[in-house]
Amino acid sequence: MQRALAGLLALLILTSATAISSAQEEPVEEKVILFEYTLEIVDPHPWMSRITCLKISCVGMELQLEMDGHLYTNSDSHEVELSAFLLGNVTIRLLVDDGTSIDDTESEVVSPFPDNLTTIESGYDEPDTVPSAGQTVDSRAFEATWPCTLIICDAGSIVYSYGYSFIGALESGSDKDAILILGEAGDVIRIPMIRTSSGVEYEFWQRNDASKSLIDIEVNEELGWHQFDYPSDGELWIRFTQDAEGGYAAYQFSMIRYSADTETPWGELSNPWQGEPALDFRGSDGEPAYDYLGTLTSNDAEGDALLFKAGSRMEIGFTLWSSPSGATFEIWLHEKDGSSILAVEDGVDLWPSHVITSEETIAIEIRIVAITTTWWRLALHQERVGDGDYLGDAPDRLWTDEDEAGELPLFQFGEEVNAYMLLNEDVDVFAFEISDVNGSKFYLKEEIPSALFYQILILNQTTGAIENTSLGMPIDAPAGIHAVRVERTPDFPASGHYAFTLVYLGDSQPAAPVEYVDQSDLFLAYYVFAGVFLLAPAFVVLYWNRRQFFGGAADIEIEAHERRRLRRLRERLTALLSEEVVDEQVLESALHQLGDSPWQAVVADWGEPLLRHNTTQVEICIWRIAEGGATLLVGIRIADSPWELAAMRVHAPEGATLAIADVSPRHLFQGDEIFLDTLRKGSKTFLRLTLEGEPSNLGFQLSGLVDGEPLAAVPNRSIEWS
Repeated sequence: MQRALAGLLALLILTSATAISSAQEEPVEEKVILFEYTLEIVDPHPWMSRITCLKISCVGMELQLEMDGHLYTNSDSHEVELSAFLLGNVTIRLLVDDGTSIDDTESEVVSPFPDNLTTIESGYDEPDTVPSAGQTVDSRAFEATWPCTLIICDAGSIVYSYGYSFIGALESGSDKDAILILGEAGDVIRIPMIRTSSGVEYEFWQRNDASKSLIDIEVNEELGWHQFDYPSDGELWIRFTQDAEGGYAAYQFSMIRYSADTETPWGELSNPWQGEPALDFRGSDGEPAYDYLGTLTSNDAEGDALLFKAGSRMEIGFTLWSSPSGATFEIWLHEKDGSSILAVEDGVDLWPSHVITSEETIAIEIRIVAITTTWWRLALHQERVGDGDYLGDAPDRLWTDEDEAGELPLFQFGEEVNAYMLLNEDVDVFAFEISDVNGSKFYLKEEIPSALFYQILILNQTTGAIENTSLGMPIDAPAGIHAVRVERTPDFPASGHYAFTLVYLGDSQPAAPVEYVDQSDLFLAYYVFAGVFLLAPAFVVLYWNRRQFFGGAADIEIEAHERRRLRRLRERLTALLSEEVVDEQVLESALHQLGDSPWQAVVADWGEPLLRHNTTQVEICIWRIAEGGATLLVGIRIADSPWELAAMRVHAPEGATLAIADVSPRHLFQGDEIFLDTLRKGSKTFLRLTLEGEPSNLGFQLSGLVDGEPLAAVPNRSIEWS
């Protein structure tokens, strides 16, 4: 890696040079020119180039420097090196005997790269020694502070890779350079690269008002970098020296200073996270939006923490680098109620591939602790795209107040909403806004055919109550925020993708008033004829049934008797259900007697149902047996075709979930579903249902096979329930 970087650095700094191919028409002394660069140096700077042979021997290897008419050379079959102060027209070339290629060599160069990040010792000689303790010195400090706070500015930039660079030179063996490094206690210093001429050595010193001392700096074994805390008391210096016989020697080092005060826009990171809004990690197409970077000093026992926005049932992946390795981490899930859940504890160098948030998660916190000076980098990504514009999974219920509604993303007409029904969920709720003053007319288009139940919910903008619904037909809605409810059906797979669009049909214009003109007198003769013609069959029927209509009180007596029987049955059922222990045989007998009674008579006796659904195939009526109770009477009347494999589902469109606690007569039931088996044609079935749970509304659905085809009876409204 170092060989590749050095070679790249050498090529980049000499951008104005022209490479000469090894195939020269006039070789010098029968040597091959591996490279030759000619450039004009306007800004003078120290320079050093070292070429190392990677073979056993590179015969005839010679490094040449031509400058201002002077030729400087160094020859050796293993390693050649030249160091100089470059200015004016310069030519640099490498010669070898035939049999050696450029791939057989490795280069190391001291030269500005890039210029705007490099400080050059030009016209200023650094002090020879680190000043004594307490001595006031006029020395420039090397500034290498990381320019970004928390987020990496540009992962491909030189700052991220190498940091800021300092280039200097020792004029002779008697020259020394001591350089002051700007910083303060709590900073982390990282030096990824130090290049020197042969024989040049370097030292690290700390100095304060009382003393100065040599610092023993260890090299990061993983990366070969120097990484250490800035002295807690005083200054940091780096000093370059060489032996007395040394000549001109260039050197270069790169450095990054991570300041504790500028770690974030608001200062140093804390553990746990405190005060500041959660960060965002989302990017397009599942890619991380940002990489986050931080440092820990060896005496930072508290550590760092990052808090990220999250949502319900998210699958979040992690990527963490730390240098050196050995950082300890924890992952916490923050819930809507203010509590926190520890998801991953004491992880060391083995991050989980992903973490799945809970249904109530609103944020995820990463806490990092290390026992040594550590540089860390963290990236998060969402492994599964959320529902629509939601950060995670769409909510399973309607919102309950304006504040909660204000936190929801709103999709628009014509916008395709892509979502995912997970294994452990049954309902997704999406919010949309209508801005037309007069309201809008629209319908729901299913983009991906699926066995899902889509329902548009038109809401009262004051109370939040459901005022109207649509199962796919065009519907009008007033201005405001409304909802789309998507529910799983038994035919939908365990999990799967779905998509829908609200198709806009225009605003809801009020109907123009119509003026009517009475012209009925023009059709008087027709009305008389039609009346006589249409009433004639009625007279025939009256004649045929004259005994029934005019035969006495027998039929009236039968009707009165039936009403008394139904009234006693109703009173009997109410009394039975009020007892602590219910006699199931007596209860089932009473319900069977209801089934044997005329349907209309039962409906008249029990009064107006809470819910009534009537089609050509079935009629369903539902009554509440006792005010405030959780027991319902459900009546089902079948028309001309039997229902096979019939089942009824009681669900909660909004509010808490519910379940069926008991059923009479006895039927198989589980959760919110009852299995009714076969309902014969013309039959009347009455059920007693006891519910548990506290939903806001109740919905009913009867499904089965009618004439061999699946059929469902779904009332278009729900029952308010408490």
